[in-house]
Amino acid sequence: MIQNIVESTLLYTLELSKLFLFCTLLFKIQLKNSTAAITASLGSILLFAILSIFTDILHSGIPLGIMPGSIIIFYMASRKQFYLVILAYILTCLVDTIVSAIVMFITHSTPEHMYYNFIQSFFTNSVSLILLLLFRFKRIHIASLLKNVPKTLILLFTIGCIALGNYIAVLQLLGFSDSDDFYKRLIILSLSILAIVFLITGFLLLSRQSQLTYLRRESELSQNLLAVQKDYYLSLLEKETETRKFRHDIQNHLTCLHALYREKDYSELGNYLSQLDISLQELKSDVTTGNKLVDAIAVNICRRHSQVQLEWKGLLPNELQISSMDLCTVFSNLLTNAFEAAEKIKPHSVHVSVKILESSLFLTITNSAASAPVVHRGEYQSTKEGKNHGFGIRNVIRCVEKNGGHFETFFENGLFTAEVILLDAIQLVSA
Repeated sequence: MIQNIVESTLLYTLELSKLFLFCTLLFKIQLKNSTAAITASLGSILLFAILSIFTDILHSGIPLGIMPGSIIIFYMASRKQFYLVILAYILTCLVDTIVSAIVMFITHSTPEHMYYNFIQSFFTNSVSLILLLLFRFKRIHIASLLKNVPKTLILLFTIGCIALGNYIAVLQLLGFSDSDDFYKRLIILSLSILAIVFLITGFLLLSRQSQLTYLRRESELSQNLLAVQKDYYLSLLEKETETRKFRHDIQNHLTCLHALYREKDYSELGNYLSQLDISLQELKSDVTTGNKLVDAIAVNICRRHSQVQLEWKGLLPNELQISSMDLCTVFSNLLTNAFEAAEKIKPHSVHVSVKILESSLFLTITNSAASAPVVHRGEYQSTKEGKNHGFGIRNVIRCVEKNGGHFETFFENGLFTAEVILLDAIQLVSA
């Protein structure tokens, strides 16, 4: 009895460890409280051991992954990704099923012998863990392959894995029961190998779909970026034309000013100077950030929200160690959100502070806001209508984390603040 309890507990611990490692390492699922999740997992091992005293729970037909999967889903930071936990469990079961077919073919075992032989069962279930560690060593992440893939395709792939696993399991029960029928066992082994081909092909197709979706989004972003830069450079040309006109007329303006001064018409002289000052202010650049790309983005947003005043402190380098796409994503989304919020409540103002410390860039954007942003299960929710909203902050976080940075927000006394820290964003010039 004690041996049965120990073996059952070890197999459950193995399944628990595999699912946790699959979810956190390969699928990059984040837990909101890792300590609590580990504590709950240890508690489930103890509970499983106690249940094994009263019943043969290991051979009761209850899937061992139900309890670990429930723990991960309960403690995961974003439960919208619960389907990834299900996919991870299905993949581990499918791999275990394929490996068991290979082991039974080599050892001439039957499913019943495999089922009740602890050593063979433990070895068979350990192979997927070895593959996991190998993938981790090769820095292969399923999460990166599934990024940008529609959930419907992931669902279809999961259903395919379930159907394939059940099909192979039934064939094993029917085919491997007769240990002397070599050809029948060979056919089942061949189908198991085809299942591996199915898995590899499926992931390659999903990865291809992910790349196509990513390239499509990058293309749309590039087009938007080019449009913003075009408008910005057209405005620069317009200002250059106005500057030339002003230079052309400056002599006439000086003559008029001198005449008014001679006639001691100081009132008209003051009005004339005020008008000249207005003309000079119009010739000044709308925003000067130090970076031409960010200049274009800021000017475009300022013109769309003319009621909002922008105060910019500090200068960005014109050359940064992050891509133009990521730079555009961060500044366009944060500035757009800030201006749209400030437009709804007084004072209509946005303050931007840029600081540089060695190779690190510190960006702070503060704006007036009527209320704090809506955060649901760790994700920012958009209050705008339409299906294409709600991705801005998520895209900012993705770009910041991609470049090894940190993003944080605060809301206090009617002011919303977004802080971005980008490490190694500045290229240091060696002496």
